[in-house]
Amino acid sequence: MKTIEIPENVTSIGDDAFENCDSLENITIPEKVIDIGEGAFHYCDKLKEVNIEGKVNIGKNCFQSCEALEQIIANNGIKSIGDFAFEDCKSLKKFMVLFRQK
Repeated sequence: MKTIEIPENVTSIGDDAFENCDSLENITIPEKVIDIGEGAFHYCDKLKEVNIEGKVNIGKNCFQSCEALEQIIANNGIKSIGDFAFEDCKSLKKFMVLFRQK
């Protein structure tokens, strides 16, 4: 599974939901998601790109040890980022936070 499509009506991604999902490369988090739980994508070794459509809270250790993660684009800003959320993301080159006016 290289890509996961999260349904538009989901509002929260639980703790450790996709932890150790070794083949995941890309994920788009829909606008209604407001919380991404602790360790939700921890150790997703091949995860390269994350697109966040809504304004979210990123949990502790959320993307920790995603060594292939190159870019994160947050289209509506970020509410909060937990401790060690991006620890050991050695390939992270781009973290773009955009703010849209409604």
